[in-house]
Amino acid sequence: MSTRRLIQSTVVLLILSVSYFIGYLTYQYLNDPLRLYQGVWYGKGQISFGDKKVESYATFIIERKSARLSVENRYGQYNYTYDVNLAYKKLNHERSHLEVTERSVNGLEEFLKDTGIHVPSYGTLFRVDGWRVDNDRIFLNIQLSKNNNASILLTKEDEK
Repeated sequence: MSTRRLIQSTVVLLILSVSYFIGYLTYQYLNDPLRLYQGVWYGKGQISFGDKKVESYATFIIERKSARLSVENRYGQYNYTYDVNLAYKKLNHERSHLEVTERSVNGLEEFLKDTGIHVPSYGTLFRVDGWRVDNDRIFLNIQLSKNNNASILLTKEDEK
């Protein structure tokens, strides 16, 4: 009789443990603030440097553990690229804190020389505010130093 009771208790504990684990994973998945944003986003915007407007073309890849942002800035026939890897420091449904872990800027020296536009080459990002416009679009308002601002509307790539 005691062997039967031991087996029943073990089975009940096993069922409870598996149920708890499945429930925990489901809760984590449903409450992941990035779940709706994971994927590849593309967009176009402008950065104002005084009276000059620089066109920006952005690709934002959001994954579960990290993100990557690649921006190509163009003024006429001149361009430079800005690539960063981002690590999540604090995430919730209202605000998220991301930190730059790797940064690469290509072609900036030539861009500065050819256009005469003064683009800061050091970390001058003050703040990014983002709004979800609808299921497939995010609007980013980026505040840079010296009253330089950028606005980009990102559209999510269709998953196929």
